[in-house]
Amino acid sequence: NTMTATTPSKLFISGLPLAKLPRSVHQIKTEIKKFMQPYHVKDVRLIHNRDYHKGDSSLKQRKFMNYCIVDMETSEEASRVILDKNGITWLESVLRIEHCKEQKDKKQSVSRGGKTKKSIAVLEEDVSPVFLADIGANLTSKRFKNDLNECMQRAKDCNVIHMYITGTSWNESKNAVDLARKWAEKPHVPGISMYATCGIHPHAAKTYQKDTFRHFKSLIQNNRDIIVAVGETGLDYNRMFSTKVQQIASFEAHIELAIQLQMPLFLHERDAHEDFIRVLRKKGKLPPVCVHCFTGTAEQLKVYVQEGFYIGITGFINLEQRASHLYDHLGIIPQNRLLVETDAPYMLPFENSNPRKSTFNTRCEPFLLNHIVRKIAELRGESAEELGTATFENTHRFFGTTMTSCVKELDSNENSSSTMSQL
Repeated sequence: NTMTATTPSKLFISGLPLAKLPRSVHQIKTEIKKFMQPYHVKDVRLIHNRDYHKGDSSLKQRKFMNYCIVDMETSEEASRVILDKNGITWLESVLRIEHCKEQKDKKQSVSRGGKTKKSIAVLEEDVSPVFLADIGANLTSKRFKNDLNECMQRAKDCNVIHMYITGTSWNESKNAVDLARKWAEKPHVPGISMYATCGIHPHAAKTYQKDTFRHFKSLIQNNRDIIVAVGETGLDYNRMFSTKVQQIASFEAHIELAIQLQMPLFLHERDAHEDFIRVLRKKGKLPPVCVHCFTGTAEQLKVYVQEGFYIGITGFINLEQRASHLYDHLGIIPQNRLLVETDAPYMLPFENSNPRKSTFNTRCEPFLLNHIVRKIAELRGESAEELGTATFENTHRFFGTTMTSCVKELDSNENSSSTMSQL
């Protein structure tokens, strides 16, 4: 029976059988509306991974993914009826139907800093039951220049409340400090805290000069409330944008600066394990060390754990084809040494087959951190709530920051009642 329309709502429907539907955007929407007709569909928005030229409604490139957002005009009772149809078969495809929690601002960008505007839906699976901290987010990237505030609102909606902005060069370190400072003075999204790290990524090690760290030292000493670690530094022999000699010289200078200032080290290592561990060991007693964005082997992981290092895990762990060699070994990381990060805008935690991947145009965001926590918890046989709480506490122990700086601002968060207990 046709149901009476009363209040608007939105549904997220995935699993659409695009291969069996017409090749015109308008025709696809029409077919979906016909299928959903008894439930008073107001509008259908197909989601795809890039805008096409205006006026061209063909789908020759077939880059539309198999999901859409459906605006409904229906009663609460009817919404429940529709949600109960989750798993229904249409044209031999099984549809997944769920509530869509969407941002009010519909002019959000997911481009590389260009003019592409799309809505990004925040789903129930994105929301963490506890507060989370993203230990590595490249928020000074040009890919966030148009919609950083919206990104931070999505993060807050998902209980990802503390951001550690990675410094990867002298200029990027200054930019990270400036952003964190401006945010501390005037947070555009109350409840979100930002900190910065300062260093030279091994890719940029060729820019290191002997007097470089005189400037870094001054920057850190003048911003100790904002700058919480030395790095990102380390060794990367994978792409060799800087020579081994340049990388090792820069790495050693970072370590000496961290020891001198007694600050944590935020480290990067790719295909350079032997030199990496050799340089660290010869420096003797070290401050706290985090090997961020770990993607190495199980044997390398064991070495870092034995050294007492913190281990940062990104969305890499969600990509089974690339990370499965670590699945049986994550349990060797002590819970009090485990950290989580998005490495945004990199390391999107979705396989190619995930229908949401195209929404983000390959750009990862901090609000997706819960997907990483859930995957690690699954592999370690722990609850996401327990693991999330542990990583939040570990983050603040490692960086020496406070866990309670934003409690007052979060009192108004609709999820605060379920998350405040961990503090």
